[in-house]
Amino acid sequence: VSFTYSKDREMAKKPKNVEAVVDDGAVVTRIPKVEGVPIKVKLSQIVSNSAQSRGMGVMSALKDQGYGVFEKIVPEKEPIWTMLFSEKIEDRKKAMDLIQEFEKKLWEFAISMSETGQLQPVGLVLVSGLDGADNTYDVVWGMRRILGLAINYVKDSINETDEVDARLVNASLDEVQLRCLAMMENEDREDESPIEIAMNYQWMEKKKGLTPKAIGNSIGRSDQHVRDYLKLLHKRLEKEK
Repeated sequence: VSFTYSKDREMAKKPKNVEAVVDDGAVVTRIPKVEGVPIKVKLSQIVSNSAQSRGMGVMSALKDQGYGVFEKIVPEKEPIWTMLFSEKIEDRKKAMDLIQEFEKKLWEFAISMSETGQLQPVGLVLVSGLDGADNTYDVVWGMRRILGLAINYVKDSINETDEVDARLVNASLDEVQLRCLAMMENEDREDESPIEIAMNYQWMEKKKGLTPKAIGNSIGRSDQHVRDYLKLLHKRLEKEK
């Protein structure tokens, strides 16, 4: 499959179910098809979102308060996910109160999900387990949908589901491949900021040695698009010094 790129305009979006090979000198990255195996998993089987491209953008206001989604940011503050599924009523109430106070858009999104249900599957990768009931999963994309389902289930465990419709992504994919998949799946999110996008590009450039051309090709964007976002991030960091 080949794509036509234009120097004068932004590259057209690449179809999601396409496999592309990026060959940029010594770097070759293969972006797999987004065709995971359809599965249903329990919310309690989801244990992390380390593979998700823009995990820093999910519940960022609560992160500023010292609360991580799955991880402990401050020793004395439990992760939101842990509190949501705690056996203690007071822990669950505290998590819900924190979300309602600091993550109003997420709270409103959960309300809309309660009315419409889950419209699109999330992407998961297997962390551990051989038997389906004992498996645990890491989130590749769709963390906001998962949190919406969790909020609704904690609100009303009788009428709301504790299951997630998902696509099981190949666990052998490397960090770059998973992040590219997540970025392509989440590129239409309204609340994804330009800085979040730029931080992903910087991660690929600094941590994985990818050039702007390789990054752009891997997600169906021009190298100028990537450079522009990196410049934006650089300006932001300069202002914060």
